[in-house]
Amino acid sequence: MKRIKIFLSIMFVALPFQVEANKHIENYFTKLYQNEKSEFLECVNEENLDLKEQIKTKCKISTLAKDAAYFLFGTSLS
Repeated sequence: MKRIKIFLSIMFVALPFQVEANKHIENYFTKLYQNEKSEFLECVNEENLDLKEQIKTKCKISTLAKDAAYFLFGTSLS
């Protein structure tokens, strides 16, 4: 029983360090997603397509944007 208490005490002390690391990772993916999104939208705007025709864009969503969206939102971009 004493070992369990020691283990739990160590876990509760170490938990804030894990949360801080996750915040840095989330900030990284947020910045990455914003950059990739702006590049994609810029590419779409350069094609000068009508609003209804923009669905037929030749611009591709990058793998980085897909990965960042999956990490941040839990969904993948097609």
